[in-house]
Amino acid sequence: MPTIIKSMKYEIIRPVSCEWPIFQYILKTLQQESFRLKNRVVQYCYQQEFLPVAPTDKPFRTWLYQVISDEFGIVHAKNLTSTVTQAERVWHQSRQAVLAGRQSFPSFRNTNPILLHKASIRHGAFVDHGRHVELELSLLSRVGQQWVRSLPHWTEEQRAAMGTTYTVRIHAGRNLARHILEQWINGETPIRESSIVYQETKHKWFLNLTYAVESSQLPHDSRVLGVRMADPNRAVMVVSDRPDWSCVIEGSAVKQHHLAMESKRRRLQRQIRVCGSGRTGHGRKKRLEPLTELEDKVSRFRATVNHTYARRIVDTAVRLGCSSIRMDDLSLRSSGSAFLGAWTYFDLQMQVLRKAADKGIDVVKMDPRILERQCSQCGAGSKSSGPNYHCEHCDYQSTTEENALRNLIRLPMERLPRGEETR
Repeated sequence: MPTIIKSMKYEIIRPVSCEWPIFQYILKTLQQESFRLKNRVVQYCYQQEFLPVAPTDKPFRTWLYQVISDEFGIVHAKNLTSTVTQAERVWHQSRQAVLAGRQSFPSFRNTNPILLHKASIRHGAFVDHGRHVELELSLLSRVGQQWVRSLPHWTEEQRAAMGTTYTVRIHAGRNLARHILEQWINGETPIRESSIVYQETKHKWFLNLTYAVESSQLPHDSRVLGVRMADPNRAVMVVSDRPDWSCVIEGSAVKQHHLAMESKRRRLQRQIRVCGSGRTGHGRKKRLEPLTELEDKVSRFRATVNHTYARRIVDTAVRLGCSSIRMDDLSLRSSGSAFLGAWTYFDLQMQVLRKAADKGIDVVKMDPRILERQCSQCGAGSKSSGPNYHCEHCDYQSTTEENALRNLIRLPMERLPRGEETR
C-alpha cells in the first residue's frame, strides 16, 4: 500500500533541561540561521549556473555542504543536512523559470521554520497524568554548544545546563493528536523530517511532527465522482454511471457567517477611529487587536467548514465505490471573480486531495473552460458563455453548470488537455 506523509501540530509547553529564556534564545537564533542558510544555498546554486563556484575536482553538492557547514557551524549536523536538501529542492523546482527570466530566484523569510531530522527527535513517556509528553531535541552542534556557553549574560549554573540536546514537554492533545503520539511511542508509526515554528499571533512555539501512514486502497473501477463548485455558496456532486443521482452541498451557513463577519469588521473599524486612550494602549498594534482576533476567528471557521465539506465529499466517494474524483481546476479561473473571492476554495481542494489520498482515491483537476464550452452530447466546441448553454452543432440546450457537470464525469481524460481550450 502507498505511504502518505502527514503532520500534526503540538504546542511546546516548556523546556525541562533549561530555563525558558535560554531555550527561546536558542530557537530564535536557529530560526535566523535557518533562513540565512537557505538563502545562501539558493545563492550558490544560482551562481553555479553561470559562473561555477565549486572546484572542478569535487561534486557541487559535496562542496556546498562543506561550505555551509563551515559558515553555519552551530546547527546540528543532521538538521543542517535536512535544511540544505530542502533549499536545493526549492531551487530545482523553480530553476527553469528563474533561468528563463520569468521569476526571481526564491528567497526565505526570517519566520522560516527550524527543520529537524527524524533522528534529532526522540520521544520519552507521558507525564503530568498523560497531559504532556517529553521529547529530546538535538538542536546544536558542539560548536553551537560552545558558542551559546560563551555568551556573557548567562550564569555558571545556566551554562552547565546548555548542551546539544534539550528536553521539552509538548501538549499531548486529544483524539487524533494523542493517538499519533501513542502509536509513535509504541513503535507503530514512524516519524519523518519535522520542524519547529513560531506563531506570532499566539507568541508560542509549536512542533510540527511529520509522520508516515499507509493509505487504504479501494478496488479500482470506472466509477467517477464529479465535484463542481457551482457558485460561491454551494458544490454539486454527480456520479458517472448514475445520471439520475446528484447531491448538493449548500453553503448558506458560509454566506451568513461571511456577511455577519463583514458587518462586525466595519463596526470595529468605525470604533477604532473614535476610541479613547484606554483602548489605544501604546500604539497601532493594540488599536488593531480586535480586528486581528476577528481575522483569526474567520480563518478557524473557514478551516472547519472546509474540513467538513472535504470529509463529506470523500466519504461519498468511498460509499459509492468511486475510484477517482474529478474537480474543476480553480487555478484556471479568473482570480478577480466573485467566485474565488467569497470563499477559500483552494484550501477546500487541498483538503479533498489529502483526505482522498488516505483512502487511495485519485483526484483529477479538469480545465473549467473546456468543461463549460464543450458540448456534453456531441462533443463539439462552442464559444458561448453565460448562464445558459446552446450547442450550434446538435442544438442541445441546458444551463452552463449542467453541461459542465456532464462533461466532468463523461469525457475521457485524453480529451481534456489541461490549459487547451476547445475551439
